[in-house]
Amino acid sequence: PQPLFSNIRMTSGKNNLKTFRGGLMLKFIFAACILLFSQPTTVSAITNEDEAVCNAVIARLLSPQITAEVNKYYGKILVHPPTYAPFIGTQVTCEAASTNKTTYSVTVVVTPFVGAHVSVGVDEIKFLVGLSGDVTTVSYKHVEDHKLPPHLQDLYR
Repeated sequence: PQPLFSNIRMTSGKNNLKTFRGGLMLKFIFAACILLFSQPTTVSAITNEDEAVCNAVIARLLSPQITAEVNKYYGKILVHPPTYAPFIGTQVTCEAASTNKTTYSVTVVVTPFVGAHVSVGVDEIKFLVGLSGDVTTVSYKHVEDHKLPPHLQDLYR
């Protein structure tokens, strides 16, 4: 029969110390990784200012589609189409439109204006934004009508 501990060799103290230090270093790195990556992830809430910036960016990215829809509606009412500015009375809401989040529904409420920011109404436009960035208009709803002042009455058709 072979001795029980026949595979253990005696080495010099230096080699044992190197092995101990290497093992200790490895354990330290392992423990540090566990501590770093096992901490609960904290997600800070988006501040109102951050949300406003995100909404302004979305409104600007959708600006060509919003302008086209506004022109289509008001082209029947006004001689010159009103202007749309994403920083004036614009509200944006977004939500996933598909379970795998490849399509998003974006609803934009805009306040088109003529002249020196004279509002002609409030409109709600709903878009679908696809995975490749394609934008499709789902609905256009004229929410509120604002009558133009007497000096701008000639803008009506």
